[in-house]
Amino acid sequence: MLQLGGCFFGGYVNDANQDNPTYEFFPTRGGPIPSPILQSTLPVNLFPLTWLLPSGNLLIQSGWNTVLLDLDTDTETPLDDIPDAVRVYPASAGTVMLPLTPANNYTATILFCGGSNVPSAKTYVSSKMTMLSNSICSFLQMAFKGFHPSKSSSIHFLRHYYSRCVWQVYKS
Repeated sequence: MLQLGGCFFGGYVNDANQDNPTYEFFPTRGGPIPSPILQSTLPVNLFPLTWLLPSGNLLIQSGWNTVLLDLDTDTETPLDDIPDAVRVYPASAGTVMLPLTPANNYTATILFCGGSNVPSAKTYVSSKMTMLSNSICSFLQMAFKGFHPSKSSSIHFLRHYYSRCVWQVYKS
């Protein structure tokens, strides 16, 4: 099990006085591990959107940022920022990973619909959300070239097994 991020005292959005930008494993693999994406997306880093990919890596989206996390090496590889809207709490969007099948060559496609049209994460300073929701759906496709029984290094694995990683946008 993986516990990702959080805060010490609760509240509507996170702040620097209570931020816990780390992740931990249970059963433990040692102490908390600092997460650059969670450190850089304050105050909208409380409930990062996370998916397990066919590679065994995690895709994490928080604030405007997106990374791949290699759980074996604790290495985050930055991807392009999400377009058009913040999608994480409290600007929550509907998200889903589409089915991974042999017919689509196990291509991980994650769909994000909604969120909030905020100019930056710093906009979340009040206890009320008065911004309109976003009417745009974006999706991230990661073309997977096949399964591999072991990986010698995360960077080699990413280069070899993901032929593309592209954000695409559809307006409703």
